[in-house]
Amino acid sequence: MPTPPRRDRPHRWPKVLAGIAAVVLLGGLLAGSYALVKGNPQDTPTAGPKHSATTPPSPSPTRSPIDVSARGTDPKPLTVDEVWGQDDLHPDPGRDATYRILARDKPRTVCGQAATGKVGGVLTKYHCTQVIRATLAAPADGYVLTAGICNLADSAGAQSAADAIKQLGRQTRGNFAGLSAPGAPKLAKSPTVFTLQSYGHYVLYVVVGRTDGKAPAGNATTQQIVTDMVQTYLTGVVDARRNAD
Repeated sequence: MPTPPRRDRPHRWPKVLAGIAAVVLLGGLLAGSYALVKGNPQDTPTAGPKHSATTPPSPSPTRSPIDVSARGTDPKPLTVDEVWGQDDLHPDPGRDATYRILARDKPRTVCGQAATGKVGGVLTKYHCTQVIRATLAAPADGYVLTAGICNLADSAGAQSAADAIKQLGRQTRGNFAGLSAPGAPKLAKSPTVFTLQSYGHYVLYVVVGRTDGKAPAGNATTQQIVTDMVQTYLTGVVDARRNAD
């Protein structure tokens, strides 16, 4: 699957599909948050010449986007190829920045296998059925990351799960696990920074570490990884699913 293209966000939406909140957690540190509201653009009719003697052609049928606010309306499971089909990712076409996939995990239907501490229990509580994750080398030298998508029952549960996991992170009682890989052998056991957000019935996350096993700082490099992988790439994967033919 090609890297999902960047899409201009519509300006008007009739309802919130999902609460979106992202934080960077290092130990118990809350680094920031944001919110996003989406809706359907409204077509503006334009006047045209009158044709009293002819019947206007029927408009072509338009396809409604898939409702990703619940698994009931978006039942098709995610696949590794759908999320991590490319070996090299370019989330921002405007920058010469390449993320290289080092390893793809098999789909985890026991979601707690992709987490540590109490986070697995939270994912079970909100009916997580799969985690699709991979480990990548970041463009910045020495930075590696594990990123993934969790498939939960509905948007309310995804938001509640994200809130609960953030709280566990602040309390150092659990987080998402790094996936060690060739080129990132220490990621599973070294200090990391993790970020998550809910989007529809999904939870999107990234775990950032260093190849030398040292703790990454919540600096501009880490923030750029968050922007590229969660707010741009993984969000784009869900957007591509919403608008799939």
